[in-house]
Amino acid sequence: MFLAHARRLPDCDEKELQQVVHIVDLLIERCVAGLSTLAPETRRWLKSAKREEVDVRPMGRLQNPGSQKRYARYWKQFVCYCLRIVAAEEEEGITEALGSKDDRTASDDNNTSRRNTETEDASQIEGEDDEEEDEMKKKMMVVMMTVRTIMKTMRTTVKQERMRIM
Repeated sequence: MFLAHARRLPDCDEKELQQVVHIVDLLIERCVAGLSTLAPETRRWLKSAKREEVDVRPMGRLQNPGSQKRYARYWKQFVCYCLRIVAAEEEEGITEALGSKDDRTASDDNNTSRRNTETEDASQIEGEDDEEEDEMKKKMMVVMMTVRTIMKTMRTTVKQERMRIM
């Protein structure tokens, strides 16, 4: 899946994603509106780029409404990207699970054959790469679990919103 295709805003037939995008808009507006309820010191910490010191000015609504719309669009695109990637991953997992036993056996045989032909030096270098790859996989798993949690929360919010409308 290409990045531009995955991050695009929902098509007409993607009703669930359209609802999610609408909820993202509502959440962003609610968060920005809620800034005025926070203590000025808290808003100064939120605006600060440094951990050790607060910003001189407190965080507040952007002066240009177009900027907030642009940033909200980035968030909506990010959420669409995450949800599409998770859906593609789940679909791929289902497809792999449904693959034939012969396909899995042939793949296992190829992997075993490939591993047996590697030299010791290559194995040592690969071992270092494997450690980095394992660390990256762990980080990606954390990201994916976070995305899944967000996805579940958004689905629950969509259901609650549907119930409220009915």
